[in-house]
Amino acid sequence: MSQTSGPAVVNERRRADRVQDAVGIHITRLQDKPAAGDAPAAQSASSRIDAPSHKCSISSVGLAFAHETLMQPGELITVEITLFPSKRTVTADARVVSANNAPEIADGDKPTYRIAFESIGDEDRDFIEAHVQKIKSSLPSEF
Repeated sequence: MSQTSGPAVVNERRRADRVQDAVGIHITRLQDKPAAGDAPAAQSASSRIDAPSHKCSISSVGLAFAHETLMQPGELITVEITLFPSKRTVTADARVVSANNAPEIADGDKPTYRIAFESIGDEDRDFIEAHVQKIKSSLPSEF
């Protein structure tokens, strides 16, 4: 599997199409991952997401969303995004690029975040891009 990663991903933000969507999001913070050689943390009964849990702004290079977990700009995370109606989950390592700077996806008192994908498989990136294009094509045309 090929991976796209590094600074080039961040520099593509302005060129990527972005849409509003409802998705499922599961975040694992680096500090919550077991260290090499440690026993893996017990998995929850199911991390599968069967219904949208977050309103977000999504593109093939990043995501903006509100989440109850407190994170800091610069922090590395792993994000699993479930897209609907396909229920396909894509996974990426991402960097939090800003906090509380995404009013378009505000959700009550939850902090908002913008993340940039640092490492994502080409197949996952392509699936997100196709998903974004499908949503864009279903929107009414602007005159």
